[in-house]
Amino acid sequence: MSPDAPTRADAAAPRATTTDRLPDGFRLALRPDVRRLDGGRLLVGGSPMRAMRLSPAALAVLGDGGFAVTDDRSAALAASLLHADVAEPVLDPAPVAADLLTVVLPVRDRCDQLDRALGALGRACRVLVVDDASRDPAAVAAVARRHGVEVLALAVNVGPGGARNAGLAHVRTPYVALVDCDVTVGTDLLLRLARHLLDPTVALVGPRVVGRARSTRVRWWESYDEVASSLGLGARGGVVRPGAAVGWLPAACLVGRVADLGEGFEPGLRVAEDVDLVWRLDAAGRTVRYDADEQVDHDARATVRGWLGRKVLYGTGGALLAQRHGDRGAPAVLSPELALAAAALLLRRRWSVPVAALAAT
Repeated sequence: MSPDAPTRADAAAPRATTTDRLPDGFRLALRPDVRRLDGGRLLVGGSPMRAMRLSPAALAVLGDGGFAVTDDRSAALAASLLHADVAEPVLDPAPVAADLLTVVLPVRDRCDQLDRALGALGRACRVLVVDDASRDPAAVAAVARRHGVEVLALAVNVGPGGARNAGLAHVRTPYVALVDCDVTVGTDLLLRLARHLLDPTVALVGPRVVGRARSTRVRWWESYDEVASSLGLGARGGVVRPGAAVGWLPAACLVGRVADLGEGFEPGLRVAEDVDLVWRLDAAGRTVRYDADEQVDHDARATVRGWLGRKVLYGTGGALLAQRHGDRGAPAVLSPELALAAAALLLRRRWSVPVAALAAT
């Protein structure tokens, strides 16, 4: 769906296969920040922002703002609203069964962080530690053994993305959680995130990642990470795509559908590999979601040198992404018609709705 044009809500989603159809009973509701105008027929919101006019049939199905899928028509409407990010899924209270998920945890040394991460995960799911050619592999193996988890030891250092790929190749469950060793998260949260994958179009979902200082005496850069982490994506969840409010997900903690991830991250990338994966999935017509209601802790860097070095490394990813994805990372540009429609709606005058509707036609 083009972000620069109005859409009919019953024809807005990408063409889906039979297996992509939302299952009967799947529930969704309009996002709280979406405005309903013109008697509820015009929806304004989403990210990127758009205006959607409901057909009479779609309006009847939507009702007061939420419904459950019951047939092909309601499934198509639900897919359209979710794709436009004007609606969000109403997740089943029950988490996904633990035997459907494998946790892959890449690590290179960092035994203290590995010990803490494995302790938080527990043993509800299979956990596979991928040792990315540690300098002291015996120490890593000892930590894993103490927690009763498997180790896949790599002979050559391939970086986090490559290590995740090596683990992904050994996953036999339909879902996988990719968790870095400096992240503290319980399996229960990962299984809750996996509920998003009950939508067959969703390939990947990530939680809100917040910085957490581990030092006894917290230093200024650690305090900075606790309030403004480079991995923090804010309190607004929704669809992740270039040009949206959330345009990427950090690979620090992700839950995905194994069949959609293929071979995983681009092997040659040691920075921005997570952004690249999200954008490739989006380009392939799969959905990526950000669940800001679920939160995990990410260790702040222990030294100012490490903190600054990570900032510099992140900054080098822009050129790599431009080479691989062209202008997908460029700021969104509104067409003159859509800009007029948005301005009219924001002014909230008596004539706003007809002017917006005419501009968006």
